[in-house]
Amino acid sequence: MDDDFFTRYYQVWKLDQTMIANHAAHWADPGYEAPHAILTWPGNGLVANGEPARIAPFADLNGNGLYEPLAGEYPLIRGTKPSIPYNTAFPTMVGPTRSCNWIWAS
Repeated sequence: MDDDFFTRYYQVWKLDQTMIANHAAHWADPGYEAPHAILTWPGNGLVANGEPARIAPFADLNGNGLYEPLAGEYPLIRGTKPSIPYNTAFPTMVGPTRSCNWIWAS
């Protein structure tokens, strides 16, 4: 695991439906800046590093399997209150089990 790995996954993404709806409605507006939690959502892993192709759920609007928030795609979360997922996947990057732990608030 390198510094890039820790930057990508060892964080908390604080999201709610209002933030996501705002992004979905305004992503193409001039001057709009997507929130950090949406930009860094772990939709895809780096398969070359042994990570799963898909990690966290997202709206794949163009069907290409890639999470692209700058093209209007957004995280899919349960409930309407802030949901705080945290990812402790790949603690050692060895072994067959690579799982994510998520906390959902509804």
